[in-house]
Amino acid sequence: SPVAEPDDSVTEAEEFDLDWLGETTSPKDMGDPKMIGLYGPPGHGKTWFGASACMVEGYYPLLLIDTEGSATGTVAKFPDDRIVIKEVKTVAEFDALIVNLINKKHPFKTVMVDTLGNQLDRKEWEIMRNPPKTIGGAEDTQKAWGMLYNYAKKLIDGLRSADFKTIIVFHEKEEKDKVGTTFSRIWINGAAKKYIPSKPDMFGLIYCETDDDTGKEERTLYLGADTGRATKTRFSDIGLPTKIVDPSMAKVIGIIRDKLNENKED
Repeated sequence: SPVAEPDDSVTEAEEFDLDWLGETTSPKDMGDPKMIGLYGPPGHGKTWFGASACMVEGYYPLLLIDTEGSATGTVAKFPDDRIVIKEVKTVAEFDALIVNLINKKHPFKTVMVDTLGNQLDRKEWEIMRNPPKTIGGAEDTQKAWGMLYNYAKKLIDGLRSADFKTIIVFHEKEEKDKVGTTFSRIWINGAAKKYIPSKPDMFGLIYCETDDDTGKEERTLYLGADTGRATKTRFSDIGLPTKIVDPSMAKVIGIIRDKLNENKED
């Protein structure tokens, strides 16, 4: 039988030599989010909120990869020694930068891509401009979409396994079902729209909303599972709120760290 019979002679865990197992963790060893996803409408504060990670211990210095050329003014008030902006305009430039960040030594504790959706759109355009052909010479659209999926998967898996933390930003897309119900979704084309959101430790929706009582605009971060939104978090069980008003990364990471410390003390 391939299943070994239990050895009654071993009664204590101390008798096992588990050096071969390597480093292990316990459920209480869960730490800071390593990959954070953000999405929302243009102008609602995604860039500022993501970049505010540069004010959190363990997240700076932060490299902001600006694929849209619109980040500089938004993050101008952050200290120069905490954040660096690199604007990229082509697929080749972006790909070379990511390869170097993953494989070469650098000082950055966090890499933020704003927006990753724009980079994927560029790659889609590059593929569709010269799509693969079938044996008969026709455009093989299915294979083209497969190429985009493989590109997105390799990119997100590489960032997830990198030594640094990652913040990925997307725009929002509203979709309606057959009965007209509106859903908030992440703007990702092709099959990657199902794979990419599964990788971050949390995926938040940023909205600026008007307070009914004061009439002032408030920025709100939505987290946690919701059928109407594409949000999620692995920190819900420790008590991270699913709605945070006037959010900053310092506030969110601070809550997570406090809750984790409370759990370790229990």
